[in-house]
Amino acid sequence: VSRPSSIPPNTRDNLYQGLPPSIKSALRAKVQSFHVSEE
Repeated sequence: VSRPSSIPPNTRDNLYQGLPPSIKSALRAKVQSFHVSEE
């Protein structure tokens, strides 16, 4: 399993754009909760 940091940003963006809307919203919610818990 390759780490996300090893993936070029443009490749990661292309993968993200190819995800279904439900996956995007789930990832966004997960990221937001991660940022909130970090404060």
